[in-house]
Amino acid sequence: ADNTNRLLMVELTAADTHEDSSDDPPVRLALVLDRSGSMSGEKLLNTRKATAKLIRSLNAEDRVAMVVYDNNVNVLTDMAEPNKKVASLVEEIFPGGMTNLYGGWVQGAELVGSKGNVVLLSDGLANTGMFTDAENLQLQAYYAHTKNSVTTSTIGVGEDYDEALMAGMAKGG
Repeated sequence: ADNTNRLLMVELTAADTHEDSSDDPPVRLALVLDRSGSMSGEKLLNTRKATAKLIRSLNAEDRVAMVVYDNNVNVLTDMAEPNKKVASLVEEIFPGGMTNLYGGWVQGAELVGSKGNVVLLSDGLANTGMFTDAENLQLQAYYAHTKNSVTTSTIGVGEDYDEALMAGMAKGG
């Protein structure tokens, strides 16, 4: 009865493919955790919990490396099978000094190699290292993606995380 409004009902049905997740190719993942002073307290606690849970959710065929950084970059484990021992390494992470975000990220990118995935968990408050600004960090993630097919995903931690920096790196990578 109304000439200006029309209703249309659409029903979609997807084909049943019965795909098994075991058909997925193995994941090569570097978890890069910020342990700088700005991450102390609840930020680091939540990051540690989420990281351990992620490691426990991976398949045996997947490979995971763990990198932590403050002003120094430390590799907790090279590419390894995800297991309880690797997941327990997050308990060894304690807060430190400044934030060499680029140094931690690039170490993770080097560990996963071509077609790998870097997950950066940080508040993004980069204040030391070769690059500390959002624009250059985004460009570095872009170069890693275009030259080596390394993807970068970012998880901003805390209410004060640098959204522009973290989103820029994810978009670039």
